[in-house]
Amino acid sequence: ELLIEYKKFILFLQNQLEKGNYNYIQNINFKNYIFDELENNDNFKEIGILYNYFGEIILEIGNYEISIIFLEKALIINQKNYEKNLKEVSITLTNIGNYYLIKGDYKKSLNLLRESEKINGKLYFINFQEFPKTMLLMGLLYKVCGNYNESIVYFQKLDNIENTL
Repeated sequence: ELLIEYKKFILFLQNQLEKGNYNYIQNINFKNYIFDELENNDNFKEIGILYNYFGEIILEIGNYEISIIFLEKALIINQKNYEKNLKEVSITLTNIGNYYLIKGDYKKSLNLLRESEKINGKLYFINFQEFPKTMLLMGLLYKVCGNYNESIVYFQKLDNIENTL
């Protein structure tokens, strides 16, 4: 099944990232991995998660324009059943917020990260791995924008989270 192949491919890509094989990953034509028929699959939650992973990996290697395609598709899919997919929505919002931070659209990044933070606050014990990433990005965003006091607030939140883990 295509879904199983997706999962195997993502594990392979994560392994390549850990090994530092960025050149190999950069040569992959990720547009070939967008399958509209998957989005109508009964396992749409898994499809949203997989698209988010693809988007995050592609963002990490610097292929921003392809990354945002996967991340936006993931968000649309994850929002189909919003209440059941809060964790996935939050993770995807954080990744899209990171994309806009990198691209310099700080206002859009801030809105997305705030929305993710709000969801993360509800899911703290379920989503404890993603919450620090959101806090880090918020701190960096405020620092880049010159709001050092707010930046410190988020870095302190991050420090508090790390001290409780």
